[in-house]
Amino acid sequence: MLKVPQSLYEQTLEYIRNNQKDIEETRGYLFYKDKKMTRNAEPCIDLNYARNVFRRYISMLGLNEVYGSTDETDPARKKRTLRRLTTHSLRHYAITTFNRAVHGDIILTKAFARHKDVGSTQVYIHTDKEELYGAIDSAFSNGLDIKIRDIYG
Repeated sequence: MLKVPQSLYEQTLEYIRNNQKDIEETRGYLFYKDKKMTRNAEPCIDLNYARNVFRRYISMLGLNEVYGSTDETDPARKKRTLRRLTTHSLRHYAITTFNRAVHGDIILTKAFARHKDVGSTQVYIHTDKEELYGAIDSAFSNGLDIKIRDIYG
């Protein structure tokens, strides 16, 4: 079990105090829909609500950068545009940042990410090529003046 950081706990209580009326109006949901931005009668946030709101603001701010598209091998799936900044890319960033904060402890990172297996977690952790080569050089340096990047480019 992961503990909630004290500052997050305090911020959550403040959020509840500041939004008590809206929380009561939405039958106790802490994360509720903005009445102006939804057609659904349910007050709680559904699976796509947060993602759609995020996309809307990213677009309004001019941060909707496209870097490619999928190469779907499944004929049932449509080709999709790949965007630089998404809720999912933020998940990758959070998991990578956490992993660095715990000095690469993959087991703690797996728990943080709520993954069932370490392999899934490893996919989420971004490692820059120079960072990787530097770590290898540091770990295996034995006085030789040969760097891993000299071998593998």
